[in-house]
Amino acid sequence: MIKHVSKFVFGSILFFTFLSVNAQENLEDIAIGFYRTIHSEIMNEDRLLYVHLPEGYDDSTESYPVVFQLYAHFLYAYFLPTVRSVERFGKHGKTPKMIVVGIKNFEFRYRDLLPEDHFGAKSKIDHFLRFFKEELIPFVDRNYRTKNYRILSGPKAGASFGIVAMAKHPDLFNALILSNPFWIESSRKTLINLFSNAIKHYNYSEKSLMISYDIEEDPDAITTLNEFSKLLKTAGNSSPKYFLHQLAPDFDLSVSVNFDKGLRHLFRDYEFPAKEKGQNLDKIKHYYKNLSQEMGLSIKISELTLVFEGDKFTHVKNYTDALEIYRFMHEGYPNSVMAFDRLGDVYNKTGKTDLAIKCYEKFLKMQPGNPKVKGIIEKIGNQ
Repeated sequence: MIKHVSKFVFGSILFFTFLSVNAQENLEDIAIGFYRTIHSEIMNEDRLLYVHLPEGYDDSTESYPVVFQLYAHFLYAYFLPTVRSVERFGKHGKTPKMIVVGIKNFEFRYRDLLPEDHFGAKSKIDHFLRFFKEELIPFVDRNYRTKNYRILSGPKAGASFGIVAMAKHPDLFNALILSNPFWIESSRKTLINLFSNAIKHYNYSEKSLMISYDIEEDPDAITTLNEFSKLLKTAGNSSPKYFLHQLAPDFDLSVSVNFDKGLRHLFRDYEFPAKEKGQNLDKIKHYYKNLSQEMGLSIKISELTLVFEGDKFTHVKNYTDALEIYRFMHEGYPNSVMAFDRLGDVYNKTGKTDLAIKCYEKFLKMQPGNPKVKGIIEKIGNQ
């Protein structure tokens, strides 16, 4: 059950240009997410969550993949960089837009995330896995519009948890973006043995696993990573899609889980292949239908893909194909100013000035005072 709801706000940090307090004193605080407190019957305790919803969530009916971020209590090091990545990539059409759910692991991260607590306490990793499966994921699915596609991201002990989750509950996550999972010595042998047994019984071919590692880490950790990599190779067609990324020598692992690299690799085919000649709507739909089947994720064609391809047709005055794309964009993104702008331009260029004015007027409701659009409406009225 939810026990507490509140916004968390960050005045002018990380993503935002500094604003003068005196000049902007009447503006609302910048909120990038919400706290949630969920009581776990399995863990017999309350757990604090950090929830970020994608821009435009409240104005749409769209559903989204979910990123579960471990170590989220380190807001600046893990949660905020994850939010920044999903917003930046989603906005520029490089990945789908996503919900981010962070989990506070500060006090109990070794108890909950390791198969053996290296401080000597009894591990509760099986309880935490049940918490994810039976309480947390159902809670997120009930309260937010989610797609059945989940990504787990975490460093060190959180990365070890990811390996255990793959071994014991391969249905929980479609993709895992992990950093230094073999950092803790006491867990290395257990992790290898767990996954060695699991890969004999499960087919991971539709899963994706990305691991970042520090070459200057304990040599035994690198040895274990190499052993794990060889294990995946021997699995053949049952192995997950696997990507290793070596961190730069001066990389400070405490600052990020290198989430950017993993996310871009996971969605490396998400951007529509750029060609000089425009691709019509049927070809665009066909591409994303195949990609959806390949990833096991229902992918919505990004707004920018439709803008770029439609503009290519407009540039060569093929207004038929351009209009088909822009209309489809308006259906999928009914509050898109770009859709009204493009539709207005095509209608205007094809002599359908009444329709053009309607589109431009809707544009001006969202961007009042836009000089370009106001000038076009005035020019049409003077004709």
